[in-house]
Amino acid sequence: MKLLKILLSANYYFFIIFFSLFFVFLCFLWFDIFPIFTNAIKTDFGEDFNYMFSIEFYFAIIAVPLYLIMLKKMRTLVNNFTKREYFSLTNSKYIKQIGYLFISIYIIEQVICEYILLFINNNYTINLLTDINIIDVFLATFYKCMIGLLLLCIGKAFELGLQQKQDNELTI
Repeated sequence: MKLLKILLSANYYFFIIFFSLFFVFLCFLWFDIFPIFTNAIKTDFGEDFNYMFSIEFYFAIIAVPLYLIMLKKMRTLVNNFTKREYFSLTNSKYIKQIGYLFISIYIIEQVICEYILLFINNNYTINLLTDINIIDVFLATFYKCMIGLLLLCIGKAFELGLQQKQDNELTI
């Protein structure tokens, strides 16, 4: 459990530092603070440079704080587990919040960024056979959405188990 706690903390702080530096880098590009730097990046990336100014990129950036919040909740949950507080309402709440965050990240990354914005960019028309890969939709739904739903179920099971435990303690 201590190894998991250390790994989650290292991961959390790594992503905070990485995304902070990435955001500073983006601000340099968006506001053209150093024109020599911006021109060098434009020549290196070519057409891909314009992606950083598209609406898909802005929606994808919204998922970054959600990842950090999810890692923070996971760290707190593991800290509670190391204190041997396994079944509590706060742990149930954290597990359900992680599930909701997991599902919301899935909705932002898969549904909004890939399909709704594709629909908007194609002048409100979409061809299901060429524009959308149905197998990728099902795989992403299975892995991401099902894990989020599983976490919601586990959180509810923790809550119901705790209520059952409290009822048993009151009857004895």
